[in-house]
Amino acid sequence: NKRTRLKVVGGSQLLDDSSYFNIGKKNYLALRKIFWRNNVLIHAEDIGGSVNRTIRLEIGSGRVWVKTSGDGEREL
Repeated sequence: NKRTRLKVVGGSQLLDDSSYFNIGKKNYLALRKIFWRNNVLIHAEDIGGSVNRTIRLEIGSGRVWVKTSGDGEREL
């Protein structure tokens, strides 16, 4: 669908300080692989790091805002 805009948020390493398991990174790579195989493009993303995020979605317009700890809120 031409109107679909995929936005990806998350993939942090919050509980794995040693990066031993890399769960966030593995989840993100699996997600990208699934979308790539199905010809779905990611329009915007805010992933990785070691911060928690909160997202806000405006249903009518599809606009998405990401609030990152210590960095405030921005539109994605």
